[in-house]
Amino acid sequence: MKKTAAAVLAFGIGFLGGYSLRNIEYCIREMNVPQHAAEKSEAPETPKFAARQQVEESAEALENIIKFYKVEKVIDGDTLDIEGGVNIVLDKVRLLGINTPERGEFLYKEAKQKLEDMVSGKLVYLEMDKDNTDKYGRLLRYAVVEGINLNIEMVRLGYAKAFMCEGLRYEKEILAAEQEAKENKRGVWQTRVQQF
Repeated sequence: MKKTAAAVLAFGIGFLGGYSLRNIEYCIREMNVPQHAAEKSEAPETPKFAARQQVEESAEALENIIKFYKVEKVIDGDTLDIEGGVNIVLDKVRLLGINTPERGEFLYKEAKQKLEDMVSGKLVYLEMDKDNTDKYGRLLRYAVVEGINLNIEMVRLGYAKAFMCEGLRYEKEILAAEQEAKENKRGVWQTRVQQF
């Protein structure tokens, strides 16, 4: 198994499945069969060999799934256009669990500018939760730049409110960020009159 494929597989399983790195390394080691057996045209019909083949195929699939994207355009404080890869098709991404002011509302321009500042010139890692798209066909994702979850950060800074985050992976973090913003009267929480 290629080292990069194994590393990507370990990251993908651990990140998506919540397994510890120790468990993942053990599983990969246990499924490992001698390299010469894998190179034979007729592979042995053993559970270990079949499992190893499955791991290698999964690793290749994960290498294609786990990607960092360039943001082509920030639509508003919670929506981005990202490059679509080979076909250069732009995909709209709606940041999960948050809502920012719409055009014409208090702090709309500031929220959009803040998101632009956070993604400008950087690659964005997109993380899916339970739903892939919304009713408008936009990808529903958490956007992570340099280890910072932008969904949570936009709420913490007061540019966004928690929105339909019940049952999401980062529900607690989003709600805690909103509480912090409220207590410190940041952004949308700085006045009772200006609400969206």
